[in-house]
Amino acid sequence: MCFPIVFSQTIGTVTVENNSEIPTQEFTGLITAFGKSILLPGRPDTLNKQVLKLLQSNGYYQSSPQLNIDETDSAKITIKMRVNAGRRAVFGRLVSESGDSALTSAAREQFEFLRGTYASLPQLQAVYDVILKQYENQGYPFACLTTEQIHFDDSLNMVNVYFRFSSGRYATIDELRVSGNTDTKDFVIARQIHFYPGRTYKQKEIDAIPQQLSRLKLFSAVKEARYFMAGSNKGVLSIEVKEKNNNTIDGIIGYSPSAKEGESGYFTGLVNLQFRNLFGTARLAAIRWQKTDAASSELELHYVEPWLLGYDLNADLKFFQRQQDSSYVQRQFDCGVDYLLSDFITVGFQLGYQRVIPTLREVPVFTVYSSSSLASGARLKFDSRDDPGFPHSGIYSNYSYQIIQKKVLGPAEYVKDGMNTSVTQQRMLFDLHLYIPFLQKQVVAISLNVRDLRGDMLEQSDFFRIGGTNTVRGYRENQFITQRAAWVNYEHRFLMGPRAYAHIFYDAAIYGQDENSSLKIPRVNGTLQGYGMGLTFESSLGIINVSYALSPGTSFSQGLIHFGLANEF
Repeated sequence: MCFPIVFSQTIGTVTVENNSEIPTQEFTGLITAFGKSILLPGRPDTLNKQVLKLLQSNGYYQSSPQLNIDETDSAKITIKMRVNAGRRAVFGRLVSESGDSALTSAAREQFEFLRGTYASLPQLQAVYDVILKQYENQGYPFACLTTEQIHFDDSLNMVNVYFRFSSGRYATIDELRVSGNTDTKDFVIARQIHFYPGRTYKQKEIDAIPQQLSRLKLFSAVKEARYFMAGSNKGVLSIEVKEKNNNTIDGIIGYSPSAKEGESGYFTGLVNLQFRNLFGTARLAAIRWQKTDAASSELELHYVEPWLLGYDLNADLKFFQRQQDSSYVQRQFDCGVDYLLSDFITVGFQLGYQRVIPTLREVPVFTVYSSSSLASGARLKFDSRDDPGFPHSGIYSNYSYQIIQKKVLGPAEYVKDGMNTSVTQQRMLFDLHLYIPFLQKQVVAISLNVRDLRGDMLEQSDFFRIGGTNTVRGYRENQFITQRAAWVNYEHRFLMGPRAYAHIFYDAAIYGQDENSSLKIPRVNGTLQGYGMGLTFESSLGIINVSYALSPGTSFSQGLIHFGLANEF
């Protein structure tokens, strides 16, 4: 038979007189955790034991806590505790009962660091964890440290610790087992994590595997790697991945009717083909064609060969052509080789050739010079993002510097006698992106981007283009052509899932160009601002970014909708 116990009183004042260095909140938390059940028989003794354990684990071995419960008020209970911590003991001898021959000098140094410090058991456990981590990263995942005895020397106010240590067997990774990769070849994954049979087990390298594989941009999920021993004491590393759609075909077509009577309308469109895992080997290829108006279009081809000839080298080839209304045709060939210094740092060398051909007209009008340019330079990239497609934390930085040798070829009627037709230019690009976790399921993304072009004979075909989805939203794509620019993008992202988020944003830019009267280029300096909201998510087409943006002076009905398919190269 059970009889419920009903307390009519409630907990009133809780007072703790604390003369220890332990935060008072810890004692208060122990008391309030009991609530009104503190009145049950034996509960005050249980509370005293918990307080005494907390004090001793922090080195107060001469403590004598006192608990007083006042029930004189029929409505409220008053609880008062006097801690009486006493002197705080320090660590004395730390003795290995299994001998210390297996302990490394670094481990012994950790124990020596404890001697003379306050005898805190959490601090002792922290040292154990540091030592075990050292062994885990040296091939001993089964190392074990246990406390056998703790002896308090009352006369010296000192705590002596007797522990037992076992390094366990030396472990290697002899076999790699991958699951979930229906298209990607096993050797691509093995190559990315630098696996080879007989590799020494290191926990920090195993912990880094999900981030390493995410850099391939081939998987939507990578589970934590597992290590176990198989038959004949063979060490096996097991990795499970989930592939995403790595081949996307995207296109859109539009028709713009004539604005004036007697003129015909024209078609606009976009075709974007991306193959990010050709033949399951992580080779990348892309084709993009875009027609923005009746007379302007762009064509871009891009190919990346990873691990060139089996070395830590990535090679890429690009072809780009722009038909700029009725002014000129620009064709550009680029190639580059990047060396993987580490998982985070890449250095590279690049070469480029550009040809600009002005459009012939019945009535000659100067637009740009016919020219050829040869560019050479270097680039440096740092990437510590946890997921390049949907980063929650990390830094991405890219710096590129090029020297350009430009030669003017014509038209002959605009090449004046004595004009320098061979000039040198310098182009610099810098990008810095920061991703900072903020509260729960929120990320702050901040980017700084700088473009600068210097030298002689700078023309429209040499300049940078800003405005639109990837630079400053709230303006048309590539609306501004400029010699130099710097812009900042701020996004506050609200995560809707592992690969989707909504965001509000603010973009700002400054841009300008120097005057060149001979080329009829005016001096320009300006600022841009854009703000709005958007949604980014992964679909079968790839990563889609949709945003609605406003710029100063525009009404809500005049805002621009930016729709983009992210380039994951």
